[in-house]
Amino acid sequence: MAGSVRFLILATAIVCALARCRILFICMSPSRVVAALLDVMPRRPHRRADAIGLIALTDGIARRMPWKPTCLERALVSARLLAAANVAGRVVVGVTAHGRELFDAHAWIEVAGLPAPSGPHQPLTVWAFPTNSPQ
Repeated sequence: MAGSVRFLILATAIVCALARCRILFICMSPSRVVAALLDVMPRRPHRRADAIGLIALTDGIARRMPWKPTCLERALVSARLLAAANVAGRVVVGVTAHGRELFDAHAWIEVAGLPAPSGPHQPLTVWAFPTNSPQ
């Protein structure tokens, strides 16, 4: 399959996954959304998936969407793609307190070999992926 065709298929999958994620968050509880999005059957790896490239592509496409996908939506879509490529990692949701009543939350992906994001957020919730193994 030509590289440009493969890219278009992957980009289309990312757009569909971002839309699905937004719709699921409207209709379901967050824990059910995470289960629905991360429950994928990984394919047998035939080559090393480029985790940095997949995350960057998801973020780049998300910036061009008609709505602004949240960091949690982008992280879950990236995690779904990485899990399907049989790349293990985790989605982390962290928080930072700003005084007594305000706080800030952020979600990110952690994959072996990638630098963890530096910032003031302390991990609060972690979801590992992939949850299934290839048969």
